[in-house]
Amino acid sequence: MADATALSYADDSFDAVLIANALHVMPEPEKALREIDRALRLGGILIAPNSVEHQTEMASRIWSGVLRLAGVSFEHQLTSQE
Repeated sequence: MADATALSYADDSFDAVLIANALHVMPEPEKALREIDRALRLGGILIAPNSVEHQTEMASRIWSGVLRLAGVSFEHQLTSQE
C-alpha cells in the first residue's frame, strides 16, 4: 500500500498502475494522477475502477455523460440488478 499522492518509486517505473475505488474519495485526486503519470512509462496504462451508485437511472446517465466529457471511458456499467 502506498500514498498515491507521494509515490516512492522512480519516474517511468511501471507499465501499468492500478488504483481501485480511491480517486473519487480523495480531496485532491489530481495530485494522485500527477504522481501516477510520473511513475508510468510512456504508453503505460492506468486502471482505475470505481463503484458509484446513483439513486436513479437518469442520474447515472447524466453523471456518466459528464465523466465521458472529461475523458473517462467505461468498459462496463452495472445495472442495479447486477
